Amino acid sequence: MDINIEIEDKLYEANVCRKEQEYDLAVKKYIELYQILKKNKQWYQQYGCEVLKQLCFCYRKKKNIKAAIDSINEAIRLTSKNSLKYECNQTARSNLAICYMNKGVIYDEMGIFDTAIENYNMGVSIFRELVTHNGTQMNLLINALLNLGTAYFNNKEYDISKRTFYELLDFLGNNREVDSRGMYAMDYIKKIEGEKA
Repeated sequence: MDINIEIEDKLYEANVCRKEQEYDLAVKKYIELYQILKKNKQWYQQYGCEVLKQLCFCYRKKKNIKAAIDSINEAIRLTSKNSLKYECNQTARSNLAICYMNKGVIYDEMGIFDTAIENYNMGVSIFRELVTHNGTQMNLLINALLNLGTAYFNNKEYDISKRTFYELLDFLGNNREVDSRGMYAMDYIKKIEGEKA
């Protein structure tokens, strides 16, 4: 059997467990796959980030925060190397941004908003770069701005939160009133104006 097909089959099985919220079994399958990937540099570079992101998600759902942070930090290390090695490899850059956003979510859920904001800003910065250079990742940038704006709001940094939500609305353009993210942003802007009043 082709090793790539075998790896993708194992990844699919683990993903099915994750989607069915069988997090213990999913973690077991992701770890088994991760051990296989670590034996081959090429496999690890190709699939490692995805497995580590999914491990992070499962650990977060299981409330094992240390393991979630360890997994996402390893994913960040791997994707940082890949994005430097392959220079403008957009997949590696996008993966790096997603990893920072995932790390931000962990701290956001713990109410550690400064650290969440720091990680969200890293992700947003990369998504902005990708949008500027070739127009890709617009939806991911909008989602990232939503997280960032909300974290600023929760941290009581209302002016920056409002600016972030306005940037999101600019990217949505004419869709701002029909897109749920636009409606969410407009609701938060109203809350901010209410706080300031």
